Amino acid sequence: MQTKLPNKSISPWLTIWYSPRKTIRHIVDTNPQNQVFLLSALIGISWTLDQLSSRNAGDKLSFFYVLSAALIGGSIVGVALVYLMGALLHWTGKKFGGKAPVEHLRAAYAWSWIPNIWMLPVWLIELAIFGSEMFKSTTTKLEAKPLLAIILLGFTFANVLTGLLSSFFIISCVSEVQAFSNWRALGSIIASLLILLVPLFCILAFLSGFSFGH
Repeated sequence: MQTKLPNKSISPWLTIWYSPRKTIRHIVDTNPQNQVFLLSALIGISWTLDQLSSRNAGDKLSFFYVLSAALIGGSIVGVALVYLMGALLHWTGKKFGGKAPVEHLRAAYAWSWIPNIWMLPVWLIELAIFGSEMFKSTTTKLEAKPLLAIILLGFTFANVLTGLLSSFFIISCVSEVQAFSNWRALGSIIASLLILLVPLFCILAFLSGFSFGH
């Protein structure tokens, strides 16, 4: 029996905020492929923008190149991340007793990122206000106008909050599609992240000489 959305006339982009379990259950019961590819690309763009900003990539790269890397490279990274995490959550989930197919776990992971994706319009506002300084260590606009620093701090707080919400949604959605407790879902997620991040950390450490360090 399919689980109905709290209000089927409202998009899952909105219902996921207040009813993540019912939303993801409706999605996987009706069409687990629903917008996953689009969500994956947007996830990658959001993540790449954050990474390029935190690493001050604009100190070495042009503004055009940074934005191109975020849009094109970020989209590719996002798709790879979602499909890889879906596979990892499927594999580790089996160890915890889960039986959900990989397509359901891929959808659960992708839709859980909705709070972060909703920060993309905020990124457009930040780019309109601060321009290339979003990716540089020097911030002449912020130094000249302290009010802008307060605005940027508010955006940063919102980014942290949406990140925490996405973490909560991932646990809830994986728990729902796997039909097991939040703790088992958390264990599966942590195991998947360790499998993903430990080799990645080793590779990044090896290539640290090519990073955008300070």
